Amino acid sequence: MRKIVRRVEDDAPSAEETAKRISGQDGVTILDLNASSLLVEGESEAIDAALRGIDGWNAFALSTIQVPDTRQRIGKTARKR
Repeated sequence: MRKIVRRVEDDAPSAEETAKRISGQDGVTILDLNASSLLVEGESEAIDAALRGIDGWNAFALSTIQVPDTRQRIGKTARKR
């Protein structure tokens, strides 16, 4: 499962420091890192356990949304005779 770990408090540890602390946990892999969030992969319980000792960071489940196709199409219509 992938989760986004976001900094929710200004005085929270930096993303680099948080990534170092999380990456040491079994079953947790850091996929991406930027200033205020991490993309993490692993079991949900393992990710939550890794964050228990880190104040100011929360994990949110990554969800994807299917975008509908909005292109107009011209369909075949019945011919009038």
